[in-house]
Amino acid sequence: MSLSSALSKSVQVKFFDISVFFIVSLITFRYFEIDERGLLSIFWATFFIIELLIMEFGVTAQAKIPDQIIKKENTKVQQTILSIYIVRSLSALLIGIFVYIFSEQISIIVTPENIDPKRLESILNTMSLFFSLNFLFGPVDHTTLIAFKRYEKMRLFLNMKIVPILFSALITLALKESPEFMILTYILIRFIIQSIVGWHSYFFLITNKDISFDRIFINVNELKSVSVHGIPLWISTLLAASLPHISILMLGENTSLESVAKFSLAMSIFMAAIAFVDMVDGWLIPKLSERKSKDTKIIHMYLNDFYNLYFYISTLFSILIIIFSELGVMIISGNGYADSITILIALSCFMNFRTLLIFRNVINVFNSTNTTLAFVIFKFVIEIISMLILIPIIGYYGILIAQLIAYFIIGQLFIISSLSKVLKEKNLVKLFFNRYLSMALISSIIIGVLLPLHFMNNYLFYFLAIFYIFCTLIIIFKKKDVLMETLSS
Repeated sequence: MSLSSALSKSVQVKFFDISVFFIVSLITFRYFEIDERGLLSIFWATFFIIELLIMEFGVTAQAKIPDQIIKKENTKVQQTILSIYIVRSLSALLIGIFVYIFSEQISIIVTPENIDPKRLESILNTMSLFFSLNFLFGPVDHTTLIAFKRYEKMRLFLNMKIVPILFSALITLALKESPEFMILTYILIRFIIQSIVGWHSYFFLITNKDISFDRIFINVNELKSVSVHGIPLWISTLLAASLPHISILMLGENTSLESVAKFSLAMSIFMAAIAFVDMVDGWLIPKLSERKSKDTKIIHMYLNDFYNLYFYISTLFSILIIIFSELGVMIISGNGYADSITILIALSCFMNFRTLLIFRNVINVFNSTNTTLAFVIFKFVIEIISMLILIPIIGYYGILIAQLIAYFIIGQLFIISSLSKVLKEKNLVKLFFNRYLSMALISSIIIGVLLPLHFMNNYLFYFLAIFYIFCTLIIIFKKKDVLMETLSS
């Protein structure tokens, strides 16, 4: 399958996701009062942070399984899947027990002072049961299906995971219920659907010719190999993916639920755009895994092509965000969320920083996961400390500046220290470093000027945004031949 064909199928999945996102956002931001919508964001943030604590080894599956299939190691494929399933199920059970025991304490810590902690405690108790029964969801998820290149089934699995949030929003609207009712309804519907999909995954394993079922057993060595490779990646994912949710909780503790709601709207639209950009990321890992033992020039070619593609797609979406930010915010929320427009435009400048995922995945595929973990921890610490200092002073703008500081520092260190060990080609490392440095400097200047202009003169604010669009369009059209060549290669 060509890259353009794979991206086309991924777009279909993402289009469904975005459609659901739009409907759910429209319901929640217009139905709930702004403070209640802020409280809903805090409930969601708590749920997703706890869910991230479950050990998910999707990248490990994508890194190991394609190589095992090529070598026709069918028994190892089975052992890899089984090992990942065991680790995930046991970790989910432990998380569920922990949440149940400490639900009261967690509620008191997370809930803002003017809100009754009991509202969150009921959600946590339900969550504990949901996570404890994670083993019912089966051994195969969408990340495993990517490793097998079963994109049609991957699309089905992803669609089934997004459906619960749509139904929970519609039921909440119909019954005119509270934010906690919506979360509880979501958990119930998701449990039912994922259980059905989970049992279907067993049939996928049985009928798959690349998996040997002559003898099913737990291989201790494979379990150890999966854990050694997967745990650093899981910790990296946990720290990176939890940061947006932690920022929501910190914002709720230091400002108001209104600020939480405004920031959540901007972040939600931004994350929807990122979902399209990150499609490239999911295609790269299996490709690199298949070729990691072959000519390094091929690896370099792939990396350069994917970087170009990632840059162009992220730039395009950055432009689209700036152009349609006001329209998008007004359609979804109506009045009362004008500040979300400024936040969203500022967030668009972070889009190109997502190219770091390309470099991270190269290192992960080549079994340098501890290196990735070290840098992710460093970025996490920088961003958390910056937010602790800045959020009490300037509110949600403190989150933006904290992200900029972290990306600016960690990106350059990551490229210099990590890629040089893997690529072993100084010119290529220098090329990527110069690209990233230029992009980081431009983003720093734009955000540094955008935010003050918002407070001083809205006309200058939008003029600068238009100027940014003009410059990026020139870059895209200048390199359009490179983009088309990458898509068709």
